Amino acid sequence: MKRRFAVAVGLAAMVAALAAPSAVGGEDNGTGNTAVTYSVTMNTPNGAKAPSGDRVRVQCTFGLGGCGTFTTKDKAVNMSGTFVHTDSAGNVVGSGTWVATQLISYAAYGCGVVDFDGPGGPPPVTIPPFICGGALKLSVLLTAGTQQFEGILTIFCIVGENPPNSHDELAEEGVTLNIPGVINFNQVDFTGTNNFVQL
Repeated sequence: MKRRFAVAVGLAAMVAALAAPSAVGGEDNGTGNTAVTYSVTMNTPNGAKAPSGDRVRVQCTFGLGGCGTFTTKDKAVNMSGTFVHTDSAGNVVGSGTWVATQLISYAAYGCGVVDFDGPGGPPPVTIPPFICGGALKLSVLLTAGTQQFEGILTIFCIVGENPPNSHDELAEEGVTLNIPGVINFNQVDFTGTNNFVQL
């Protein structure tokens, strides 16, 4: 865990160097009157697993691991990426692109601190105050060849002083993807290092 903690802090610092915010405002969970815009980064592919054993890997399409941006007050979103769906034997079932069509919700975990090990672990590490964590839930349109599916993509980032107990370990940072009526990749299976960078 300590090694993963160090890796996560290092990647968060890298994001800080790459993303210089124009202004740092107050944190907002989407229910206040202040509009806060975040840039989403996913430095490595994220994965999730379905009860059947099928897996999905999700990536972003913008440069430097960037997925795009979202704004809390008006729920504006401009995000996209790619995905690969494999069966339990590792065979590719489908692949293509995803694009966010709606911001469903954003549960903020906080900004400026990393504490993956919790009580009894090393002390929290302070990081730049514009690097934030939370659970971002999006409606997405997935396109695989001539087929299209609507889904719900949730991106988790474990930065912050207040992640819920269900998502307070680095191994729980990642994504889930539910394609209603088709398949639900509801278990984080392959973690990436995600950040919500407050602009």
